[in-house]
Parts: sequence; C-alpha cells; structure tokens
Amino acid sequence: MNLRHDLDGKTMETFVGFFSMESNEGEVLFELAKKVVTELLKTLNVENIVGECFDDASNMSGVRKGLAARMN
Repeated sequence: MNLRHDLDGKTMETFVGFFSMESNEGEVLFELAKKVVTELLKTLNVENIVGECFDDASNMSGVRKGLAARMN
C-alpha cells in the first residue's frame, strides 16, 4: 500500500507495507485502509482524505460496495 500526501507543501509518496486480508471485498479493503491510516500513521485522519486512486477492479472502484464508495 502506498500513500501520497502533502508535507510542508511538498508531495510525498510513502510505501506503507504489504498486508494480508481475509478477502478482497470492499468492506474488508476499507477496514484495512482505515486501520493503516489511523493506527500505523497516527498523524493522519480518514476524514482528511480528499482523493483516492485505484485500479478499475469493482472491489476497489465499485459505486455501491467498493472501497471508493466506502471512503466517501
């Protein structure tokens, strides 16, 4: 998982790690992303996310159950 963020006006991209999941459903992906942002990177907050970028897989970009829908 990579996170792109702004730090003191400079755009940074940080590799956070590889993670194992029980499934690849949107809800599981959302919970993982939320956990990474809130627990591993204690300075970030899910509510401050202004954009996401995913491949076109439905579990990532699906408008009803995908990760993108749950991030909004």
